[in-house]
Amino acid sequence: MHAGAGWAVPGSRKWRATAAVFVLSLSLSAATAAPVAAQATPGPITPPYIVVAQLGSGSALGVTTVGPFGAATKTPRLGAYVTVRWTLRPATAGQRIDVYVTTKAPGGSWGPWRLLTARLTDARGMAYFHWRSEQPVWLSVQGRFAGAIHLTSARGPTVQIHWR
Repeated sequence: MHAGAGWAVPGSRKWRATAAVFVLSLSLSAATAAPVAAQATPGPITPPYIVVAQLGSGSALGVTTVGPFGAATKTPRLGAYVTVRWTLRPATAGQRIDVYVTTKAPGGSWGPWRLLTARLTDARGMAYFHWRSEQPVWLSVQGRFAGAIHLTSARGPTVQIHWR
């Protein structure tokens, strides 16, 4: 970072590194303080800082890690798999993504969300969930990241799947 650059700090929007430096001169007779204005030049960013986590999501037909993944509702045949992928950033390798699901009732309303399982992100910051159904059903899937040291929590966009 350069002098005057800012970074996020808990409890504030931005913090700008600026400091007033006081030079203290001592002599045997008296001590005097003279203010001198200066810009602080911070070194590497150190805590406390917070990175806002963004959890992306998409789905693809079949069991895959290469896709193509998209946001559109998937309509696989009965018994076919759908893969849901969540994306954080590579620095979040090994982080837990909770997988929540809900189903649509025959009347058209969605039921309550329930925690089904969890997945860990790989070295690229991605997590995958594969699901299939032998029955006609609407399923909505959402990934939730609880956060980690210096990372905020995040919820990914929901992914809808309709087996017919």
